[in-house]
Amino acid sequence: MEGLFSIKSDVYSFRVLLLEIITGRRNTTYY
Repeated sequence: MEGLFSIKSDVYSFRVLLLEIITGRRNTTYY
């Protein structure tokens, strides 16, 4: 249970980071 949660949180944080990089590079609101 704990391992699965940590993997999910890692994937989520990675997606947030990637989204920040993309939106920071180009200021267009499209996902």
